[in-house]
Parts: sequence; C-alpha cells; structure tokens
Amino acid sequence: MKKVIIIVFILVLIGGTSMFIFKNNNKVKITDIKYLSFYYTQGNMMNSYVKYTLTYENDKYIAEIKPNFKSEEEIKKVEIKKNDIEKIIETLKKYNVNKWNGFNKSDKYVLDGDSFSLYITFLDNTKLSASGYMMYPKNYNEVQNVLDKIFLSYYNE
Repeated sequence: MKKVIIIVFILVLIGGTSMFIFKNNNKVKITDIKYLSFYYTQGNMMNSYVKYTLTYENDKYIAEIKPNFKSEEEIKKVEIKKNDIEKIIETLKKYNVNKWNGFNKSDKYVLDGDSFSLYITFLDNTKLSASGYMMYPKNYNEVQNVLDKIFLSYYNE
C-alpha cells in the first residue's frame, strides 16, 4: 500500500510540475517588436482580407499595409512613427495579448466564416502566435480596432 501511495504521489508531482513548466512556456513578455504580422479575413469576396506586417530594420519600423478589398498590388510600404509603435505595444499589454500565445481554435461547424492570425517576434527573439477561425481570444476586437486605426491612418495619408 505504501508503494502505491508513493507512486501516486510521484505521478501527481510530475504532472503538476510539467503543467507548471508548460504553462510558463506559453507566457511571453511583451517588449519591443522586431516583427509583427496580423492577418484577418472579412467574408469570402475577392480581396476580402486585411494584412499588416511590421518590421524593425535600421532603427526604423517599416509596415506593409493591405486594407480590406484592396489587391496585393495596392499594398503600401511606409515608415511607422515611434509614438504609434508605443501605442501598439501599450495595446498589446493593456489587453494581455501575451495570454493569446498558443491560441489556435476553430469552429468546425461554420463552413464559410472569418479567420485571423497574429505572429510577433520581440527584440529578445521570443515569439507569440495565435490564430482562429470563427473563434477569438479575449479582447480580440479591441486589439483589431486599434491596429486598424493605426495602420489604416498611414495607408490613407
């Protein structure tokens, strides 16, 4: 009986420790962005998707912006101001986007819906990724709205 109790105790200890380690591996500290890619669809019409990429290069942030219903040929490449980068980072922190890391859910019962994907590499080379099809992480709409506002303001200049 003692052996059974010891084995159960060891299994519980190993399981609890591995869950703690796995959970901590999903946590990402939001810092300065090295690369960001945000993509989402809005319907099934031609060019009905939005795509933003942001790359840090030569001490500048360069964005490629493709609004909804614009073709790939209409993508604009622009430099993003530091204060807008700070707004993006503040938004990621405010809405706990670090908790999105590993989010990958879909509603298999929806045949013709919308999707999103977010990939971020931070300057310390940690990575965050999240994606979904008709399922979204907490505060998704708030983050999408802020990113739309910032990136589309540059596209429309």
